[in-house]
Amino acid sequence: MRSWLNAYKHASSFARRIKNSVYYKWHHKIITGILLRKTTLTYVAVLREDSDTILGFLTFEEFDNEQVVHFCYVKKDFRKMGLCRSLLNDAEVELKNACFTHWTYPVDEMIRKYPSMIYDPYRI
Repeated sequence: MRSWLNAYKHASSFARRIKNSVYYKWHHKIITGILLRKTTLTYVAVLREDSDTILGFLTFEEFDNEQVVHFCYVKKDFRKMGLCRSLLNDAEVELKNACFTHWTYPVDEMIRKYPSMIYDPYRI
């Protein structure tokens, strides 16, 4: 949860404008709510030789034939290696039809590739 909170705080023009005490208190509750839903799934990328070493994760939901991507995070040292794409592939997320709830700077690139993706922060 801490990785999600910190990454979104620093990689989102929306979250960067929120005072830390407000952001961390309320967004923690939002993430907790997402994670507690029965429809939420989280895929975790780990090192093959050390499954305790987490490289990144993808949290999403699938319901009513819709895919909602909440957050994908990859540790800084492992970015640009295709881990996010691998997580999305493993989860069988079709970005061209997906919606997402957290807009970050990396999403800017994805939107250029998949302009039919829908930003819907109300799905949180």
